[in-house]
Amino acid sequence: MQTSSVNPLSAAYSATSDRFSRVQTDLSGGFDKVISDAMQGGASDDFVSRLFKNQERFIQLAEMASQQQPINSKSFLKNLSYEDREVLREVHSLADFIDDSKIDQMSSEGANNLLRLPHTGLDSDNDGFTDVGIGKTFMFPNSNTPPAVAEAWYKTTDGMSFKDKMMAEGHLMSSLIVANIEVDENGRFVARHEPGEPGYVNPFASADFSYKQWSTDWLRYLEDFKLQMSSDQYNSDKRFFEGFLQNLQQTGAV
Repeated sequence: MQTSSVNPLSAAYSATSDRFSRVQTDLSGGFDKVISDAMQGGASDDFVSRLFKNQERFIQLAEMASQQQPINSKSFLKNLSYEDREVLREVHSLADFIDDSKIDQMSSEGANNLLRLPHTGLDSDNDGFTDVGIGKTFMFPNSNTPPAVAEAWYKTTDGMSFKDKMMAEGHLMSSLIVANIEVDENGRFVARHEPGEPGYVNPFASADFSYKQWSTDWLRYLEDFKLQMSSDQYNSDKRFFEGFLQNLQQTGAV
């Protein structure tokens, strides 16, 4: 596992910078972008109101956390008041209150990401999932996605609806899940390996993984199973993978 000397809490989200940048950027501008994205994504008025309500205090907490020496987010969280823990819970849309028992269950990654802006969490252990609190979330691109691949993805998904973007992400998540399904010599299911378990792999972290080959394989799959899906699904998926492959080639991605 690769480690970094970079502050894992460095806020990384502004209108002009990569949201996963390790360089400290404007938290206020970053939070404004979070609110803007939520509104454009069709978030409820109640959710947007909670973001506005908690913006100032969340920024203060994130700044305080980033100044720790050394960084110990779990200890930092345990020293917060009920009100401040609620700020973090509401900003990150967590279902349950952040009590000490929940903090004890968190990985360092999950604790660190509670103190970063939403959707900018770092996949520190490179397992393909980003821990936020005690939960794991899949998002793409994530903090380990090569820049050229991320650029191609954003070009391909630009203008797509929120639903279509989630469907596109689903193709990547399904590849991650399939890579961790173990079968016997007869093709029968044996087990599904979860992050942290022996046998778990993140195919996207492999040195020889190619997003261009991945897209090509999906296009081949669509042709092989064309008659077993609706024409709308076939045409939509084909447009996406052809566009993604073309953009990968243009950005020089592998």
